[in-house]
Amino acid sequence: FDINIALKPAPEHTCEHVCEECGKCLDAECTEEACASKCEGHKPAAVVINGTNYSEDQAEAALLALQADDVVTILANATIAQEYTFVAANYTIGEGAVLVAQANMVAPAGAKLTVSANAKLVVEAGVTIDISALTQEYFATSTQARLEIAEGATVIMPAYTEQLWKDAYLKAVIEAMVADSAIGAKLVLGETKLTKTANGWEAEAPAAE
Repeated sequence: FDINIALKPAPEHTCEHVCEECGKCLDAECTEEACASKCEGHKPAAVVINGTNYSEDQAEAALLALQADDVVTILANATIAQEYTFVAANYTIGEGAVLVAQANMVAPAGAKLTVSANAKLVVEAGVTIDISALTQEYFATSTQARLEIAEGATVIMPAYTEQLWKDAYLKAVIEAMVADSAIGAKLVLGETKLTKTANGWEAEAPAAE
């Protein structure tokens, strides 16, 4: 006689521990085939480039690939070290963020740079940051922002900042912003070239004609 036994298919496994960000399984002990792809965790975004988020680990490669018309935001409280050689068209350093400049940066004409409250731009030794092409309309910085220039490093500011330096109150504001700079740091404000000494910021004597 014939015996026909109908085998019922095993019930399809439904993962109950799905990562909302990537859709992979969060249960490391689950061995079901449907859960073979495990979520390895996600680091918070540190940089946004043209609307795409990047963690601090991903930021270096993304920043090296910047184009001149890109829009970049370093998010609040992130710390980013950069090695690329120019500033994008629209660049924002968020509140409390730290940007460590490890290579020369030149802001292209028409670019916009915003430095938020408690943000810090650290310029390492031997590096030159040239934002002289920025107009007053496109350079916004909080009075609570900080610029830390290492010995032998140079920051070339927009030409209009020379007039700010000549105003006693605004000069004090600028000095507070660069107070963490090292002796031997250089700050260029238009035709005024300053060097940090033990006595503060001293202007270089004009070149003899």
